[in-house]
Amino acid sequence: MAGDGEIVIKDVKKVFGPTIAVEDINLTIP
Repeated sequence: MAGDGEIVIKDVKKVFGPTIAVEDINLTIP
């Protein structure tokens, strides 16, 4: 699960760019 979460975060950052903080993504993904 943790590995998939990291991949998702990387994909999101690729799409939205560094504008979204990793902390915000962690709060969004349970």
